Order: sequence, then C-alpha cells, then structure tokens
Amino acid sequence: MKPRPCPKCGGTDIRASKRSHTTLPVTPLRSATLKYHVCVACGHVETYIEKAEQLKRIAENWKPRDS
Repeated sequence: MKPRPCPKCGGTDIRASKRSHTTLPVTPLRSATLKYHVCVACGHVETYIEKAEQLKRIAENWKPRDS
C-alpha cells in the first residue's frame, strides 16, 4: 500500500518486500520486477512496479485499457 493507511483495515504497519522473484512480461525480451506491500494487521497485499524506466516501457508497449 503505497499510500497509508491500509485501504482494507486502516492499519499502518505496512511492510514492503526487499526484493522480488516475480516479474511481469512487458515485451518478448523485457520484464518488470514486482514488489509486494503487505498490511501485517489484515494480510491485504498490493503489488507495484517501482522503477520508472519499467513503467515507461509498459506505457510504450502496452495498449490502453478499454473504458
């Protein structure tokens, strides 16, 4: 949960993974690393791509979602 507090329970003890082994394919040869944020009060989990260059690559290669 990047913005605090937890959107599920209002808890403020949010922990972020130090590293991740999970990736999201962006192009056939590139992927983005996912980082997890967990509320230790209720177990709510959110996943983020935190590197700006990976977000830029997604914007360049993925189509916008239909409304």
